[in-house]
Parts: sequence; structure tokens; C-alpha cells
Amino acid sequence: MKKIVFVILALAVVGLYSCKKENVEEGNATTTTNTGGNQGGGNQPGGGGGNQPGDDPTPQRTADEFVGQWNMELYGNSNAHVVVTVNPILSTALSAIGQELAFGDMDEIVSFAGTPMAMSISQGSGSQMTVSGTITLDLNSSMGIDVDPFDVSFNTTAVFTENGLMIQPATISESVPFMTMGTMALDGQITFEQQTGFPTDGVLDVTIATLDINGVGTVTIPLIGQEIPNAATVTVNGEQLKAHGTK
Repeated sequence: MKKIVFVILALAVVGLYSCKKENVEEGNATTTTNTGGNQGGGNQPGGGGGNQPGDDPTPQRTADEFVGQWNMELYGNSNAHVVVTVNPILSTALSAIGQELAFGDMDEIVSFAGTPMAMSISQGSGSQMTVSGTITLDLNSSMGIDVDPFDVSFNTTAVFTENGLMIQPATISESVPFMTMGTMALDGQITFEQQTGFPTDGVLDVTIATLDINGVGTVTIPLIGQEIPNAATVTVNGEQLKAHGTK
């Protein structure tokens, strides 16, 4: 009888031990749940962090950033070679009426830093854009020539790319007032550095690669009514003239 009791007690102890072991193993089991976040350091689809598939981390630049009226000026080492040649007949005619010519022949390197430049950019068709503007040359302040400041106008086109604008060369052809008693016919060309980058913090930087202007002045002497063609000639040649400004 005692042997039967011992056997029953032994079976009970073994059963109790087995139950405790199973409970401990279940408690130590690791449950892995994918919450949609970053697993193993990688970005998972639908996760809460990192770039998602198809996302572009860099905002796309648009042509609208260039569109508008830009009020600019030349700055830095914006120099040009300016040559002025006066027809001796002009000096003689002015002397005949008791006047003197306020300037003579000149050949100098002139700084045009601070020279105003306006540029208007508008959207065209597709990637095409139109560009127009003026550069206000003041030879009086630069060289002491008694001539009113005059605007050199230009019109051209540009091609918009993912890196900025490719501004095409512009032709200069117009007449401006000269010596308050005549006109000066201007012709020439402006080329631009490629490419013109996007504005930074609202500031647009444009580099004129070359500026070539030829001017021929015609004057009618008051009182005697004598017209003097080729009364004076002016040439302006510059390279790497830098301009910047805001809308």
C-alpha cells in the first residue's frame, strides 16, 4: 500500500514540474511585431520614418522663379574699355558760336560698378522665355564726359533648363539723345554667361560675358543750323560684367 502512495506522489511531482517548465518557456518567448517602422536600420514601405518609395527629397525648380522685373546693378570688377573720338569739325563749329566742347578724345578702362541694369523675364512657350532690359551708361560720372546718361536696350530669348537659364545673345540697335543737340546711333551685342543659375534668397545673379557697343553721334549746331555727322564716336567693350538684384 505504501508503494502505491509513493508512486502516486512521484507522478504528481513530475506533472507539476512539467507544467512550471512550460510556463517559464512561454514567458521567455520573444514576439516580433512589424509596426511599420524602421526594422534593422532600413526604411520599410509604409513606415513612419525615412524617405518613402517615389519621394523626391529635392524640390523641383521651376521657371516661375525667374519670371518678373529684376532691378539690378553692376558690381565688383565690372570694367570696360571706353574709347571716345571727337571730330575736329565739332570743336570748330562750337567755337564759332562761342561754346567749347566739354570733352575730347579719350581711351580709358572705366569701372561701371553701380551702373543700373533692369531685366524683365517672362514665360514663353514650353521651355522658351523672353528677356528684355536696359543698361544705363553714365559716361559723365565714369569719365567726366558732358553727356547725359543713356539707356542701352536689349531684347532676346532664353531656354529654361533644370539648371537655370540659357540666355541667348542680344543685339543692340537704337538711337539715344546726344549732347542735347543731336542723336547717337548705337549698335552692338550683349552675350551672357552660360548658365544663369536660379535666384538665391530672392537675389538673381547675371554675368554679361561680353558687352560691345558702337556709337556714332550726329549734332546740329544751334544758331547756324549746321549738321555734323560723325561728330563723335564712342565704343564700349567689356567682359565678365556681373550684375545682381531683386524683384
